[in-house]
Amino acid sequence: MAAKQKLRAFLEPEKVLRLQEMLQAGEISEGECREALKRMMLQGLARQQARRRGSTGWSFGHWFAKHAQGL
Repeated sequence: MAAKQKLRAFLEPEKVLRLQEMLQAGEISEGECREALKRMMLQGLARQQARRRGSTGWSFGHWFAKHAQGL
């Protein structure tokens, strides 16, 4: 249950509303809507993980540049 709630945090409200409108208008099917929501959640998760990886690399690089001058 907790994993579902965490993934839902990556949904952007304006995109979800647009998908809902398209679904109600009959432009897309329920399956297509579900797949689009899954894709949006996974893209948000991938962006967060990329930021995390990038920040740890920058922190180490910053520390190394600051403290390794005498090496």
